Amino acid sequence: MPLEVVIFLALTAFSFLLFPLVNSLFQSLSIPEKIFISSILSFAFLSYLIWLISIWFSLYISVILLVTGLLGALNIYPYFQNPINKKDLKQKLLANKDEVLITVLLFFISFVLILLPRIFNPAIGLAGDTWWHAAVVGQIITTRSIPPPNPWYSGSQVTYPYFFHLFTAIFCILFQEEVSVVFNVEIPFFAGLTALGGYSLAYRFTKSKKIGLLSTLFLFCGNLSGVYILIYVLQGNPIPQSHHIYTLTQIYLWDHWYRTGTFAASFISYFFSTEPITYSWPFFIFTIYLLILSIQYEKNWFITALLGFMMGYILLTYPFEYLTLLGTVLLFILTFVIVWRKKALNQAFKLLLSVGLSAIVYLPYLYLNYGRIRGFNFWIYAKLPRLGLWVYLAYFGIFLFLGTIGAYTSLRSKNHQFRAQSILLLSMIAFSLFFANIWYLHTWPNTYNQITVQTWIPFSVFAGIGFKRVFQYTLPRFRGMTIKEFMFSKNSLIGICLVIVLALTTLHTLTPFFHISRHVAAPFEGEKNGLDALVEFKRDHPEEYEALMWIRENIPGNPIFLEKYTHAYKWYPRVATVAHKRVVLGWTSHMRQYLYLVEERAADIDLMYTTSDLEQCLELLRAYDVDYVYIGFIEKESYPANSLAKFSKTPFEKVYENDVVQILKVPK
Repeated sequence: MPLEVVIFLALTAFSFLLFPLVNSLFQSLSIPEKIFISSILSFAFLSYLIWLISIWFSLYISVILLVTGLLGALNIYPYFQNPINKKDLKQKLLANKDEVLITVLLFFISFVLILLPRIFNPAIGLAGDTWWHAAVVGQIITTRSIPPPNPWYSGSQVTYPYFFHLFTAIFCILFQEEVSVVFNVEIPFFAGLTALGGYSLAYRFTKSKKIGLLSTLFLFCGNLSGVYILIYVLQGNPIPQSHHIYTLTQIYLWDHWYRTGTFAASFISYFFSTEPITYSWPFFIFTIYLLILSIQYEKNWFITALLGFMMGYILLTYPFEYLTLLGTVLLFILTFVIVWRKKALNQAFKLLLSVGLSAIVYLPYLYLNYGRIRGFNFWIYAKLPRLGLWVYLAYFGIFLFLGTIGAYTSLRSKNHQFRAQSILLLSMIAFSLFFANIWYLHTWPNTYNQITVQTWIPFSVFAGIGFKRVFQYTLPRFRGMTIKEFMFSKNSLIGICLVIVLALTTLHTLTPFFHISRHVAAPFEGEKNGLDALVEFKRDHPEEYEALMWIRENIPGNPIFLEKYTHAYKWYPRVATVAHKRVVLGWTSHMRQYLYLVEERAADIDLMYTTSDLEQCLELLRAYDVDYVYIGFIEKESYPANSLAKFSKTPFEKVYENDVVQILKVPK
């Protein structure tokens, strides 16, 4: 059995780790909801507990197995409490076959949709920022330490949110598998959980399976703007950068970043990247789901505690999402208290208690990083981006149309809880708009997109409701009509337009398949591609790959290497990503974003490679505590050969050489 299949089965098994306990605690919920809750809680508690223990005892397989055993032992509780539970669970599964079928279909269709492009072109798994993420995972695997050393800025620690890098490292260590393979299995798996989460949220909100499925379709498949991507790619162009599209109107949003305004084409497009946000989406949806659940079960304090833990977990994984949740909660409380006054005080207290608990969950991170945080999580200052709201309206047009209808009908409901839930989701939309459009985040514009695209979650719920309401208005008028009358009826045209819109929202999901048909990676030395994202690197740079594997197998510890830096989005520094060792400097753009001083370091690297003064070179190498010098294809192309010749002389020791690569040890 291929190891990729084993990893998928292991992920599936871990997602059911707490299912018996969840089934006992949430007996009134549907099967898809229980499976979604079980998956998220299993992964969240597994990674959080492993993280806590690894802070003091390092990340070893024994720690992973210990935490897995402890979580598994929690399932004994429902059987001791009620021996009938096991039999009851089987009966429920058999009696709710339709719900089990919905769960299986939602998960596997979404999983396969994201997996297939990776099967045909595994290199998708190391596109864009993933060279950085793979390097961070490599540091956790090499050092087993928390927090991990910065692989692209030697002598420092990672300040980027590294929680899901830890999650990936757990499975790399458990199965002794490459990061480049685990990425390509994990991302489709979390895409499946996201689809299941979208259904669970919409179903919990509306209690309707049809609206749940419609909302999931809108959430997962995208918006009309995605059709532009499909047309763009069919014309022979590559897919625009990761989760961005270029606007038709060439709107200038960020004069100092992009000359062309960008906006997320769809929710699904994030899963063709390996940003940490792709991991956090199902956890983020689950936290919103818990907010809805806390309104429906006002007297359940267990949900309050669970919500506090999940908000703290979100803060650890992606702090900007936490700010969205925090703003949503505060805006909801304010609106709720104004509208319902005394009835809202208990709800407000519980939500504020959850916020307080989230801070406690986050405390170990603050303790661990005290005095070392370089401010990445606090780069916010006021600025109004030009025409940002216009772009939002342009690309969310269909959601605004259907979502407004759905929100309006929800607010008119006579059910107090349903109106409260509607206010909560509308609060999230309002705060996300405010946060993304009024507060400009001083990072790459994709942070702006990520925050704005969070509104897809509540909009998809309202769009599903709105779609059904419009059809309920038009369908009764179709009855008794002839085909001719139907085709030319004003009301039927509304229904037909809605069906066309629904079809168009799903079309651009085919985009990656058109793209990969022209970029299928060839096998490496007769081997099958499998899901190894390094397949193109192996094929195009076999000598480099051979040298990097030699480093990993023959040079112990976590030494510092000197290799060529770059601005961004290149396949180097390869020592950090492939060999899992530290380098003096990686992508300058990314390190600059994290508030590191890169100009002086970049100049010193150039000087170390180009200077003919051996003593000056040695002085700089020792200043940066460099252990090895790497000279490969990029270095030979970037620097004069006579300058590189000095590394072949004493006192440097040549420890490895092939037709392309030389590795030299620096004397101490």
